[in-house]
Amino acid sequence: VAWPAGRPSLAINAAARNLHLDAGLYKLLPEAWRKGWDQAKPEGSVDVDLKYRGGFETAVGPSTPVVVAAAKLPVDLAPAPAPTTAPTTAPADRFEASIRPVKLAMTPRVIPVRLENVKGELLIKPDQITLKDITATRKSGGTVAYSGVVPVGSGKEAVWNLKLSAK
Repeated sequence: VAWPAGRPSLAINAAARNLHLDAGLYKLLPEAWRKGWDQAKPEGSVDVDLKYRGGFETAVGPSTPVVVAAAKLPVDLAPAPAPTTAPTTAPADRFEASIRPVKLAMTPRVIPVRLENVKGELLIKPDQITLKDITATRKSGGTVAYSGVVPVGSGKEAVWNLKLSAK
């Protein structure tokens, strides 16, 4: 944590190795991540690296006036409430998570087939998820490989850019 030039900022690096994907972990995740989990239906364990850098910068736009209440004093001694200005700050965050399978199986909704021995990396940022060299095998034989970029959110204009191959 630092306060350079009056701007508080925070930097966190965290890692988990062989993290078991279970119901307890699912409950701890933010709602958006639980939706992703529901889409992938993962089983097994992963390695996770998290990076967060955040600070507060002055926001552009009008400030909101706030009135500070005065203590109850006799009328002739009570100071008039002084308007103050609410802080005009907005977070300036940078977040990144890298997830790499250790021993992972999943049944993703986009490919509704159970995939085992999943390898590769998911790189999660606030605006997109990058799938890097994801490979997996099917129990009945064959392999699946995909890479690409998936936008975060549920906007109808969102375009998935994936390369998929199966053998």
